Amino acid sequence: MSKNILSWLLACWLLMPLCPLFSQAADPQAAAHQTLLDLYRRSLSFSRLSPDSSRLYQERARNHQQRELPDCASCRARLNFLTTHRAYFQEQMETVITQGTIQAEAALRDSVVDWAVEELIYVAYAYQNTGRLARAGETHYRTLALMDESGVDHRRSDVLRALSELYRKQRNYEQCLSFAQRSVDLAQAQADTVASYHSINELANVYSTFDQLDSALYYYSQLIDTLKFHPVRPFDQMRTHLNLGRLYSLSSDYPRAEYHLREALAIYER
Repeated sequence: MSKNILSWLLACWLLMPLCPLFSQAADPQAAAHQTLLDLYRRSLSFSRLSPDSSRLYQERARNHQQRELPDCASCRARLNFLTTHRAYFQEQMETVITQGTIQAEAALRDSVVDWAVEELIYVAYAYQNTGRLARAGETHYRTLALMDESGVDHRRSDVLRALSELYRKQRNYEQCLSFAQRSVDLAQAQADTVASYHSINELANVYSTFDQLDSALYYYSQLIDTLKFHPVRPFDQMRTHLNLGRLYSLSSDYPRAEYHLREALAIYER
């Protein structure tokens, strides 16, 4: 008897990872919703590469408008955010600001704070990219306040890094260094490799902006070590090598400067 119970428990434990697959297969609405999300994401991936991206995006939306999707606040907020995300990467900053603000307020009314945070992060970036630094700062600080109230924390290092970028544009050394260091510390504490990469890059940018070349070289070199184990986008890899090439040139270390500039060129050509 006890052996049968143990065998049954062992079988349940082994099959646990498959449960979400079975539940999704049994729920056509959930499967349809996931399909829609996947197609939107595929469309987004073409947004900066294909001249037909807008047509493709609209076609995906039309094809799935007729599907019976679950009418839940989180689903709506997720789909809304994908349109903001796409507008941002197509550099439609006014659309991001207008649409993202409306959708953030809708998500807050529905108590979907995590997706309101996602919207506000992009709204703040759009303000920042269009030179409205005061509005960007207000939006970043509002996002941090929402995180504090709700306990949503998974994008905090990104917001801290964005505040560092904002203060760096304003040439406020103490503030940008403080936010950059806090962003690095949090990303590393959360073992978030991608966030750590971008946070360390911002910390290196701070030192570079304020002509502290030794510190900047140290942190940019850390990024090269990170790339060996956790590759990021080719654009980011190229940017890291370009920054190192520029700083080694300023330090009159021309062999190293040439090495990194050639690496950047090779990545660009690929």
